[in-house]
Amino acid sequence: MTRRLLAGLALAAALPGCTPTTSVSAPPPATAPAPAEAVTLREVTVEGFQKALAEQKGKVVLIDVWFLGCAPCVKKFPNFVALHAKYAGEGVTGISLDIMASEVPKKDRVLDFLVKQNAAFPNFILNDTEAAIDAWMDRYQAIPTPATVVYNRKGEYVKTLTEATPEQIEAAVKEQLAAK
Repeated sequence: MTRRLLAGLALAAALPGCTPTTSVSAPPPATAPAPAEAVTLREVTVEGFQKALAEQKGKVVLIDVWFLGCAPCVKKFPNFVALHAKYAGEGVTGISLDIMASEVPKKDRVLDFLVKQNAAFPNFILNDTEAAIDAWMDRYQAIPTPATVVYNRKGEYVKTLTEATPEQIEAAVKEQLAAK
C-alpha cells in the first residue's frame, strides 16, 4: 500500500462517523448534473499535469487532491464544485487531481463520479510511477487527502490546505482574489 492510501485511510478512520472504504457511494450532486460532454477526465503524468497547470497562469487555481477510494475526499467534493462555480466568473479555476494511479483502470468510475458531481472544470488522474507521484505530494505537502493546493494568478504556488473546512478554503480564494 502506498503512503497516500495509508494517509487517506488514517484520516478517514480519525473522522467521526467515517470508515475507510474502497467502494464509496457518491453524495448527491452539488448542482444539477452537467451534460456528459462538459465533464472530462484526462490521464497524465506528473510532468504532464505541471504543463497543464502552467496553462492556467492568470487565474487563481485551486487543486483538489483526492481519490475515489477516500471517503472524506468524496464527501467534500461537492463543496469544491460549488466553490469553483461561485468564483469561476472572477478568475478562479478548480482542478481535480486523482492521485491514485491504481484508479486508472477504473477511470470510467472516476469519470462517472465527476459527471454526477457536475465537475465541469479540468479533471486529471495521475498515471505515473509511485516515486514521481510521492515526490509531487511531498513537494506540495498534499498529505493527507483531501488537500487543496492554492496557486496565485502569477502561476506561483501559495500554500496547501489539508483538513481544511470549506470556509478556510474560501478564505484562501478571497485572499488570492484580493491580491493584484
